[in-house]
Amino acid sequence: MTPNEKISRIISEQYNIYNTRLTEVQPGWSAIAYRVDAGKERYFLKVYDKTRYKSQVWIQGIDHYMPTVVWLGEHTPLRGRIPHVMPPVDSDYKYEDDERVYILFDWIDGITPRDESLTALSSYNHLRGCGENCGKVY
Repeated sequence: MTPNEKISRIISEQYNIYNTRLTEVQPGWSAIAYRVDAGKERYFLKVYDKTRYKSQVWIQGIDHYMPTVVWLGEHTPLRGRIPHVMPPVDSDYKYEDDERVYILFDWIDGITPRDESLTALSSYNHLRGCGENCGKVY
């Protein structure tokens, strides 16, 4: 079984999402990232490898920060502005096996800071947008 076949099997068994096509996208520092296409639906999958040092730091923090992300996305004006976490069958926000931790989100079309150069003006605009969104929570 190829790694993509294994991930597709996990998505179908743990998230009840079938007939998936995986496309690796630009990863972050700690996880491999995939766009998951399932018919007309799209998702964003982060896969943390337990053997990578950088991943281990994030994995240790998942149970601390993910409940906050879920709560902010469900109970504040940030709904729709931060990724919605797709819960697996037996958990609130992650599926874990012996080798990896998987977190699935709704796909959000758009750009990320990694997609454009961070000039002083764009950095200011990103920070201003973050500040405006944080202000909506209070």
